[in-house]
Amino acid sequence: KADHAGERERIEVLDGSPRIVFRNNDEMKCYLPENKKVYTEKRWFRKFFPNLLPQASEGIDDNYYIKEIKRERVTERECQVLLLTPRDDLRYGHQFWIDIETGLLLKVAVLDGNDVIEQFSFVQIEIDKEIPPESFKLEQSLLMREWHVTDLVTSFLKEGEMNWKIRKLPAGFKKLIEMRRNLTEKSPLVDHVALSDGLATVSIFIESLKKDVPPPASGFFTNRGAINIYVRTQDDHKITTVGEVPVETIKLIGDSVVKHD
Repeated sequence: KADHAGERERIEVLDGSPRIVFRNNDEMKCYLPENKKVYTEKRWFRKFFPNLLPQASEGIDDNYYIKEIKRERVTERECQVLLLTPRDDLRYGHQFWIDIETGLLLKVAVLDGNDVIEQFSFVQIEIDKEIPPESFKLEQSLLMREWHVTDLVTSFLKEGEMNWKIRKLPAGFKKLIEMRRNLTEKSPLVDHVALSDGLATVSIFIESLKKDVPPPASGFFTNRGAINIYVRTQDDHKITTVGEVPVETIKLIGDSVVKHD
């Protein structure tokens, strides 16, 4: 819901472990009913469906060819379909279905060539309908619980304050922010660098290896849909690179992380 007070959002996961996320502008609370835990943090840079359309000022056409290809209906609403084809092999393609009347993004597909590797879409939508205030509150049965609240704290870092640097960024990518943050209630602080080409985002997490825990296998890859993950170790630190880009790009970025001289 968007009004004079800003944006409010509720997301409830219906498959797997239950999870309820409330967002008030950039302030987020994530409730895990099974564990009676609440995590609070700020959404610093990451965008989520349907807020995925790039801004005109982000230089998207430097990295993608943009083409209007057709009109198509999604949830009984007419949409303009845009195709963003990468200008190189460093990033994935994207296809957007944008509601003609409102400009709202109703569907997005992430493409590896002609293959769809991830897709988000509304299956039902009502526009301009009043949302009752109680929709942004926990149900009474959940309010009665004793929740363990963890505030995930983030501090911004100035250029050169971090002990690590990226030797060379892939073409089109820029550094958004450098942070130091905790990812869980008991975890040590982790250095976090966020990158973007205006559409795809990549995060680098740098953390000290625990002495009593075996180090991860360096060069480990995994993926979740369009998200690829690359892990390597250096100087008793684990460097994890995560992003919505091909494995080759993730490895290129992860291998460029070195300590300051």
